[in-house]
Amino acid sequence: MSRRRIGVEDALPRTSSNFSRRQLVVGAALGSTISKLPSLPDPAVGACKSWLELEDQYTALIDIWQMTETRLIRAGYWRDHPEHTSMNISEPRELEEIDRRLHMLEKKKQQLLLALPEIPATTNRGIALKLDVLAKVINPDENQTTHDLAMSIRRNLALPNF
Repeated sequence: MSRRRIGVEDALPRTSSNFSRRQLVVGAALGSTISKLPSLPDPAVGACKSWLELEDQYTALIDIWQMTETRLIRAGYWRDHPEHTSMNISEPRELEEIDRRLHMLEKKKQQLLLALPEIPATTNRGIALKLDVLAKVINPDENQTTHDLAMSIRRNLALPNF
């Protein structure tokens, strides 16, 4: 390997921003190393996924409640009649357990929902998931325009140029 003589200019011209060849080589090496480092996760992604999971569990329990209640009504059981409460059937106990779980899920969802505005979304995925939560919270029957706006923003984020 030949050594450069002191005071001799580089044979290669410098870039327009006056970086030396050494700076470019070191920068390129660092760039590939840095790109392999794990990026910081978006805190909104985890929080929104948790809320959406709770919502899915809540919806599934509502469906089970409705099916169980329908079976009871078809069987002639009415909750308001005391003579039916002494019957040895499991459905009323199932409904009480479902009701307890629904209240617990609703409380967790509400706590997380109150925290979501303070949790930053640092990626498009985090923003999209926040909009998914918003779309679930806004009842389209009660506020169609706001719901449609949230869904429109969500679709815009999904476009390839974002």
